[in-house]
Amino acid sequence: MKKTPPHKLAIGLPDYLRIFRVMNAVMDGLNSDRSKCCLFFSVTGAAILKHFYRKEARVLAGSAFYLVDDPTSSVLAITKFADGELDKGVIDSDRSGFHCWVECEGQVIDFQAPVFPEALAQTGNPVRIPRKMFQKPRALMVAGPTMHEQIGDFYLQPNLALTNDLVPGFLDHPASKDLMNICLTWFTRPPKSIQRTFAMGNDVGELFKLQLSEIDLSGAW
Repeated sequence: MKKTPPHKLAIGLPDYLRIFRVMNAVMDGLNSDRSKCCLFFSVTGAAILKHFYRKEARVLAGSAFYLVDDPTSSVLAITKFADGELDKGVIDSDRSGFHCWVECEGQVIDFQAPVFPEALAQTGNPVRIPRKMFQKPRALMVAGPTMHEQIGDFYLQPNLALTNDLVPGFLDHPASKDLMNICLTWFTRPPKSIQRTFAMGNDVGELFKLQLSEIDLSGAW
């Protein structure tokens, strides 16, 4: 039987991990809740893909559903919740409930995936899940939010109006743009070495050191 050729990834696992570690270090330096930083991870990740890899990458916001544990059928749902609406097939997203991801060369790349364990824990689910890269062909997306069959299955519903509100708003905010530029300055493509620390200033002109994240990944979803 002829084997199906593997899907070509937009970036390799070492590149994904390096991008995440730099962005995560900046969020750690601000004591931010990384499970709620999808807009920063996506906009900054897309900027790195464009600047260092010369790839076309776009950020989308909306609702996201990921099957993160097969034995318990645990789905990480990041969306706007309304009682009973999801059971009726109604999905919605707004500033009170949304997720962001990147689409690049036919791939869905979620740079927040390494902190899915924290995001799942915040839903009250006690299941422990590994830290992995999420990068999959968009063509493999399942047909609906309740149609996941195996671990790593995903469903995304973009909200273009929300995207067009959030992304320009992020880029127009000086503090957000400064944080993105720190990542762009700090980042280097593997296999080149990268500085383990980076000096960042605060609002009163004080400098403090950011420490490159040491989070590791066990593979890909």
